[in-house]
Amino acid sequence: MQSPTPEAVASTDVRRGGRSGRSRNAGRGGGRGSGRNETSRSSFKGNTEPMNGHVFECYDEQTDRRQYSKTLEALQEYCKKHLKFAEDLAPLFAVDMYSPVIETPIDLPIEPVPTRVQEALFTESIKEYMKRTQALRSNLPAVFAVAWGQCSNKMQTKIKAHNEYIQRSTSSDCCWLLQTIKAITHEFDERINGFLSLLNARTSFLTCRQGQGQNTEVYIKH
Repeated sequence: MQSPTPEAVASTDVRRGGRSGRSRNAGRGGGRGSGRNETSRSSFKGNTEPMNGHVFECYDEQTDRRQYSKTLEALQEYCKKHLKFAEDLAPLFAVDMYSPVIETPIDLPIEPVPTRVQEALFTESIKEYMKRTQALRSNLPAVFAVAWGQCSNKMQTKIKAHNEYIQRSTSSDCCWLLQTIKAITHEFDERINGFLSLLNARTSFLTCRQGQGQNTEVYIKH
């Protein structure tokens, strides 16, 4: 029996390599399948279309660790575009978040006797105060509803587990809702030791590194 020539052996290797290459491609196809799972996991867009898909998700659901800050910025932008006297909601988006309050106008003094101009300005300030107060009463439930609608099912379940949920949701306490979302987003669990949660947060902060090609502004937000 005649031995195969080197050319025949090489030809056979090439054909085998092609088959193995197809096998490897099939393996990569499985990777693409996992990519589809990733897309499916991140397909939640929330209930409010103008939020452009910015949502609040739990730590293990996120694909972007800056999700909370991005969604908060989108919520603030939504308020500016769709709500009257949106500037009064600014405390909800401040670094030190607190509940919005409309300051009551200072009453005119008895002495000296106010001028007619002062009285007219005071009357207008009262009217403005009433308008802004009424708008805030309408805006807070609206903001609460939008923020809640942008929470994933898992996030909503965790929020409902809080003892204060019924009371806070009834009063549309947006400050409480956003702070609770932030705590859940960053894995702060009130059921475990607070010092341990702080230690985990500190570890995450100290191990945060600027990514290749990531500009400084994005890195600071991260």
